[in-house]
Amino acid sequence: MKRLAPIGAMMPRRVGEILDDGLTVLLRVLGRLAIVLVLILAADAATSVLWVGTRAAEFFDIFLGVVEYLLKISYTFVIGAEWQGRSLSLNRAVKKITFPFILKVVILYLRVGLMTAAYSLLLVIPGIVYFINRVLAFTCIYFEEVSVDEALERSQFLMNQEKWYSLGSAKMRYSALILVVLPLNLVVTSVAIRFLDMVNGHAWEPFTLAIRFGAYFLTFLVLQIMFLYMDTVAVGFYFDLRTRYEALDLVE
Repeated sequence: MKRLAPIGAMMPRRVGEILDDGLTVLLRVLGRLAIVLVLILAADAATSVLWVGTRAAEFFDIFLGVVEYLLKISYTFVIGAEWQGRSLSLNRAVKKITFPFILKVVILYLRVGLMTAAYSLLLVIPGIVYFINRVLAFTCIYFEEVSVDEALERSQFLMNQEKWYSLGSAKMRYSALILVVLPLNLVVTSVAIRFLDMVNGHAWEPFTLAIRFGAYFLTFLVLQIMFLYMDTVAVGFYFDLRTRYEALDLVE
């Protein structure tokens, strides 16, 4: 298996520490993304308020979706550097987004998605097990110069270093993270949807547009921060496993 770049000053963390340090990393990085994030979300909110249901809104939503995804990729590069004790500017992160990289990410998503669906058609459990064993490949391919096959192989290696039923195993610790982050995400999303429904159900003239714009912007901002936090925790978990199981290989 290809040797990877050193992690630096990383140290093993408990689940609670990953969640806590993830919040610290998120808050530290948000300042670098603030202007771009605000502009994108403002455009998204304006589209939802002014052009809802129009063909122009459909095309603009696609454009904003692409821009938001590129921002998410850039953010992942930035937080990866933060977890390793380094600093990476947004400008340098964007330069890492090349066509070969995007192609590898697309192929990885298709392979894991199709295989997970195929296993799930047989029984649900095999599909879940397959996905959990490969879930770190999505993070690995961001930070290591590896092929799709090598990313999948490394993910399976990191997730299977201990018996799955051991409380300290990667699968158990990943499950614990999911049990914290996923319900939080569901609650935030549910409240956001109800809030928007409430706003759309009232007509507060003459400030209807301003109120709706502010409501959409605030909702999109909260949801975006929640999604970025989930990405931050996932990256922290990946580097934690590398520190635990590859520390000897990383000594220069």
